[in-house]
Amino acid sequence: MRGIFYILLFSVLQSCTDPASENHGRALSISSLNTINSYDAGDDIALSFKTTGSVIPDLVVKNAFGISVVKGKKENNKLLYVLPNKFSEKAGICDWKLVHNKGIYSEGILNIKPKLNSTNHLETYLGPRNINAVDSDFSMLVVVPTDCYDNPLPIGVSIDLKHQFDNSISYDSAETQNLIAWKKIYATHKSGKILTSSSYKTTYSAEMTTTVYPGTAVDFEIGYERNHKYADGNQIINFETSIIKDQFNNIVSDGTMVTFLIEDANGKLLKTMGNTIMGIANAKMLHPEEENHWSVKAYITRAATSNLLSIDFDAAVKDYDVHFSKNNRMVTIGPIIGFLDQWIPDGINIQLYIKGLNNGIQETLKTTSRKGKCVFRLDSAFYSNGTYTIEIKAAGIIKKQTITLLDEQLE
Repeated sequence: MRGIFYILLFSVLQSCTDPASENHGRALSISSLNTINSYDAGDDIALSFKTTGSVIPDLVVKNAFGISVVKGKKENNKLLYVLPNKFSEKAGICDWKLVHNKGIYSEGILNIKPKLNSTNHLETYLGPRNINAVDSDFSMLVVVPTDCYDNPLPIGVSIDLKHQFDNSISYDSAETQNLIAWKKIYATHKSGKILTSSSYKTTYSAEMTTTVYPGTAVDFEIGYERNHKYADGNQIINFETSIIKDQFNNIVSDGTMVTFLIEDANGKLLKTMGNTIMGIANAKMLHPEEENHWSVKAYITRAATSNLLSIDFDAAVKDYDVHFSKNNRMVTIGPIIGFLDQWIPDGINIQLYIKGLNNGIQETLKTTSRKGKCVFRLDSAFYSNGTYTIEIKAAGIIKKQTITLLDEQLE
């Protein structure tokens, strides 16, 4: 009995929701009175239908904005549905269906087009904003034209484009495709600023700028200046480049780093660097402390190189004296006289290498000059009495001698 009850109840519910049973058993007949299916965005859109029943179905509309249910009004035998502004202002396809109790009585499509004759808007992009003066580099001007309801304009709308450089204005155009219009603006051969703009009918964009910087540097020349040619370890030699330019004769950007590599007579590498100002870079280096020869070349990384400089430094010191105390534990070097019969500059490196012939000691002592002299003390706590070989090096001059260290009381 319970099963029969459920079957009867299901049958009653089905009959209550059957669209054909509405209006007291009479079939609901609805026919569309719409003759226009294409509109401009922002038009007042109303759908009307002829009906034979008293039921007012709901109008379900769907577009890119979303889905909404529109309630209708009935006057005599006509149904009227007015679309909300959010749906009538959105360009594209708008689906509609007239439904009631899960039944669809009528359906169709509305084609809403952008409003071309309205006040439009041009959303404009330009990038990159910095390019180099080479034939392959460019900025891209991208324009997204929309109507007053922010709908993208259709394919094929022509957008006027302009760009200005060095008192010259170029006129161009681009048609919209895939919602945008775009144009490549190639770098000029001369550095400077390119101004761009776009327009459509009476709608204009803001001015946008891209800066053309000099291109990659080409090979350049270097030279040097110094007060004298002596290796005194004190004076400074200055390296300077010619005006560095790119292939189109633009002076390279300020701050371009130039590296000067120096190889000395012993194969050792030294490096100094400078940044360009108005295309010229300067870098400095101390003179060597002993007679030497430098080969100098400058580089801009992955871009350009210079000529090779050959620089000789003459010895500033010809000779010096070495004095020993009575027990040989105090070694005084100097005075060391320079090329002008002056003390060598303070801070010159001086080394003393000592080797014990009996105890196997080997050590290098280092100090610097002061007022042309330096002193090494060979303390008995470290160096016992005995015979030693010493080697002194100052200003590139090496002196060797065998000495015998004695008790400190003999000093």
